[in-house]
Amino acid sequence: MDEAILIIGIIFFAAISLYNLVHSIRHKKSYLPSVFGILMALATALILFDRPIIGGFAFVIILLLAIFSSGKIFGIRKQSFLKAMDDVDINSTFSIRHVTNIKYWAAYALKNGPNKAAWGYSLVQFGLIALVLVILISDSSSNINFLIFGPFILVSFLMNLREYVIIFKEFYDSKL
Repeated sequence: MDEAILIIGIIFFAAISLYNLVHSIRHKKSYLPSVFGILMALATALILFDRPIIGGFAFVIILLLAIFSSGKIFGIRKQSFLKAMDDVDINSTFSIRHVTNIKYWAAYALKNGPNKAAWGYSLVQFGLIALVLVILISDSSSNINFLIFGPFILVSFLMNLREYVIIFKEFYDSKL
């Protein structure tokens, strides 16, 4: 089962890399997301083929690349989110089934404030990531402890929250 998860990961990262590469070429945008995807697929493949030390080095390279380019990545994400939220106004109506849609949270930000929208959107993502990890861990034959992933989930939640507060505040201010 663990090999199947790694193979699915390789296919996922390769597909995302290809999508990002095509998107980057068509829209003349940064190739950075494609590079991340290729490195993730490579690191996962190295782990699958019993080269965990080299795969670990690939993950370290990804981490360093993420740290040194975090401003550029945030700029890309912010631009993408603001473009997606651009046509939302205060009269937009959504139901709770749209809770994973950024436009739902943009309308929520206009009605209830950007901080509440950032918290809500971050909590939804946190919940989905935790759910996927619980499913993967419960289905895994190895003895993986969920607490190992706790710091990862907490840090990603806090980083996303910080970014979403900035994004939703900028969106909110642009609509007033």
